[in-house]
Amino acid sequence: MITAKLTIVPEQLHAVVPGGIGVYTREILRASMGTILSSIPVVEIYGSTWTGVGEDPFLDFGAPIRYAKGNSRIATRWWDIAPSFAKVEGGTLLSLSMAGPLSRGANRSIFAIYDLAFRQVPEVFTPRGRRWHERRLEIILNSEAEVITLSEESAKDLEAAGFSTDRIHVVLPGSDHLPYPDFERAEQLLLDFGISSPFLLVVGTLEPRKNLPRIFDAIDQARPLLGGEYPVVVIGPDGWGSEGGERRGVNFAGKVTDRVLSALYQRAALLIYAPLFEGFGLPPLEAMAAALPVVASKLPSTDEQVATIVDPLSVESIADGIVKLLTSESTRSRQVREGLLRSNELTWKEAGQRLAEIVAGSNE
Repeated sequence: MITAKLTIVPEQLHAVVPGGIGVYTREILRASMGTILSSIPVVEIYGSTWTGVGEDPFLDFGAPIRYAKGNSRIATRWWDIAPSFAKVEGGTLLSLSMAGPLSRGANRSIFAIYDLAFRQVPEVFTPRGRRWHERRLEIILNSEAEVITLSEESAKDLEAAGFSTDRIHVVLPGSDHLPYPDFERAEQLLLDFGISSPFLLVVGTLEPRKNLPRIFDAIDQARPLLGGEYPVVVIGPDGWGSEGGERRGVNFAGKVTDRVLSALYQRAALLIYAPLFEGFGLPPLEAMAAALPVVASKLPSTDEQVATIVDPLSVESIADGIVKLLTSESTRSRQVREGLLRSNELTWKEAGQRLAEIVAGSNE
């Protein structure tokens, strides 16, 4: 089906904590909008009213914007329970998350389901969060909507959940989105923490799925074998749960600009990323693009060629991985080399072209 109208719902960009889904949404739309606007006669951005600080991120994509009434939380709720709230007339509806109006006036609907973590590791979700995700999954599954996901592993999980293969599109993310590094501000951040020696980097929203307590325990266990303190810098906004707290040598920087993050990737000794589950795992890919060695769980973005793989449930395994990578120059060199090759294979240009093909219906 070739579409003549496209309604895009990038609602995650209005979320309080956009996270990795927000990065994917922003970058894939930046990469695809030129092709989409030139090939589809009518394109609009549709979503909640912007109530955040600064300029509305919806303005970044060069398409007309139509706002639903209410902020993101209100819109996400009312899309589910009030058919008259969402007005989508004809054409294709593309939501880059599980939220959004579903087949109410659209001829075709496409939703992004990045993973089924709420089933794989339900213990790290709130009961309310699990209920919402399960309900949205059921609604999408029982409709005729197609699904975009980030990896073959997530595609297999969606098949097991009941989606037929012809409804699933895998669109891998890119690695080339971080801008030129701001070394001056990154150095000032490190100076503010009193850090002048090699440091370890942890990146991600502070929430139970990111497994931070075990990571911090592993670092404490590894330090006596490293010949140095190796302070930790944690980058990421507060999510939910008690993942912070005072820990020796752990410095919480919160959310930083992309330019500062880019500089920290280039200044750190290694990235530690050992979540309990991820549908892809973008920080390891960002680190690979910056030639930074990675200690990580086994994820779609990682394997033994590009990272030191550890068991996220084992403090000892994470500690052993940290020691192995920091004490073996040959291991670091090999993984950095393979990581650069891997990251160079994944570009947002290719991801954007793939998305444009899907929404235009040219690959049907």
